[in-house]
Amino acid sequence: MKGLGGLARQVSFMRRLKATPKAPPILRVSAGDLLFGHPAVISNSHREYWAQRARLIGRMLQSCAIEYSALGDADMTMGVDFALSALAPLRERLLSSNVKPASNKAIVPKAIFARGGFKVGLFALTRQPTNGLPKGVEAIKDPVITAKEMVTSLKNEGCNLIILLAHLGAHKDQLLLRQVAGIDVAICGCCPGPLEKPRKINDATYFSAMFGGGQLGRIDIFERKDEGRLE
Repeated sequence: MKGLGGLARQVSFMRRLKATPKAPPILRVSAGDLLFGHPAVISNSHREYWAQRARLIGRMLQSCAIEYSALGDADMTMGVDFALSALAPLRERLLSSNVKPASNKAIVPKAIFARGGFKVGLFALTRQPTNGLPKGVEAIKDPVITAKEMVTSLKNEGCNLIILLAHLGAHKDQLLLRQVAGIDVAICGCCPGPLEKPRKINDATYFSAMFGGGQLGRIDIFERKDEGRLE
């Protein structure tokens, strides 16, 4: 998709893709910041405007065919409880493995499901905002330690395709991937722009689409059964 298409254009594109004869199994994910592009855009004088806008985006997500999303740091600009409320249409498909809310509203740390012959294990990591913990967040756990725990847990549950929705920033994403083995695909949610070609970092194929949903990124995954590896 060329240019900034917005949610409506994304919905139309996904409907056409799914209607394609013999379309392959599709998994549509977001690496976070669905509600707000950047915390700096929120000012007290326009707070209600941004709140209404975020709630509208949340309602539209049901039509966007997004199956899973990371919880981004900018999503929590107005507090984690607001983010969970606005993103309620995603329910248990909103993921963060390292954000711990102060309330009893737990965030789902991982998802496991079958798709295209794979047993997929999906988890997400959220960075801490530069201005401190968001309202309602008790802690944001160390991403490297959390990632190692998640990979071990997902492998123990029989997953043969492990995907990370990485919302740490491009530099920290890549540092983490060099320290954590066993991740097959990592999708960046805080990259300044799209990567024209995926990068191989340790075990992972690292990939990013355009900030703000201006373009949809696509990655095709194949299993080389004779070689016992993914491609």
